[in-house]
Amino acid sequence: MKKRYGLVTAIAMVIGNVIGSGVFVKGGKVLSLTGGNMVQAVNVSALVGLICIICSLVFAELSARSGKVNGVIDYAENALGPGYAYYAGWFMATIYYPAMVAILAFFSAVFTLRFFGVNAIDFAHGTVSTEAVGLAAGYIMIGCGMYAVASKGEGPKHDFFSEVDKQNGFVIKSSLAGIMLIGFWFAWTCLMWMKGPDFMGGLHNNMWVGWEPDEICVISLYAMYIPMFVSLMVKAKDLNFFKRFVMPVLGILCCIFMVVCCYIGKGYKQIIGYLVFFAIVMFIGKLMRGKMPKAA
Repeated sequence: MKKRYGLVTAIAMVIGNVIGSGVFVKGGKVLSLTGGNMVQAVNVSALVGLICIICSLVFAELSARSGKVNGVIDYAENALGPGYAYYAGWFMATIYYPAMVAILAFFSAVFTLRFFGVNAIDFAHGTVSTEAVGLAAGYIMIGCGMYAVASKGEGPKHDFFSEVDKQNGFVIKSSLAGIMLIGFWFAWTCLMWMKGPDFMGGLHNNMWVGWEPDEICVISLYAMYIPMFVSLMVKAKDLNFFKRFVMPVLGILCCIFMVVCCYIGKGYKQIIGYLVFFAIVMFIGKLMRGKMPKAA
C-alpha cells in the first residue's frame, strides 16, 4: 500500500492512538472501583499513562528497525521471525482489534444516544437498550480486517485478503472480513457480557465466559510484548546501554504488571475461560496458516 497520509491525518492518528478512547469509556469505571476517590483514580490513570509511555519508547526503537506499515506485526517479525509475527497478527486480527472496535462501537452508540437524552445503558443491572444495540451495529461498519496477516502471505486466502482495490487503494475484501469478526465480538459483548436477552442471562452470570473482551485480552497482548522486548536487548548491539537494556527491562516489568493486574482484577475463572478460547483461536490460526512465499 502507498504511503499516502498527509500531515493533518498523521497528527490526528498519533493523537488518537496516544490518548485512545479508554479515557472517555473507562474513566467512570475507575472512579467506581476506587469508591469515587478522585486522587486514587488520578493516580491509577497516571500509572497507566507512565506504563504506556515506557512501552511506547521501546516500540519506538523497534519501529526504527522496521520502516514497514503493519506496526506491531512487523516489529514482531523483525524481532522473532515470521512465525511469531503470524500468530501475533492472527491474534490481533481475530481477537484484539475486532473486540476493541466492537466495544468502541457500543459505547459510541451509548454516548450518541446520551447526547439526544436517551439513557441507553444500566451498568447496575447490566441491561442495554435496543437503540444502543442497533446504532452500535451500524458503527461496526468501520471494519479492520485481515490485511496485516495476508500481506505477508500468511493465513487463509492470503492472496484474496491482501488485494488492494485499484480504484481507491483500499483493502475492501479484508475490511469485509473484519466487519464480520467485529460483528461476532459485538454479539459476544451484548449477549455474554451485557446480559442481553433473558435466555442468555445464565451465560452472563457464568464467569468462565461472561468476560469483558476488550479488557481481558490485555493479558495476552502484554504477554506477547515481552519476547519482543527481550529480543531488542539481544539484537540491538548498536544502541547505548540505556536504550538497549534499561528501557526494555522497564517495559518488561510494565508488561508483567499489566498481566498480573488483569489476573487479579478478573479472577482465575475469567482468565482460564479466556485463555481456553484464546488457545482454540490460535489452533485455528495454525490450521489456516499458509506457506510463506519463497524469497526471490
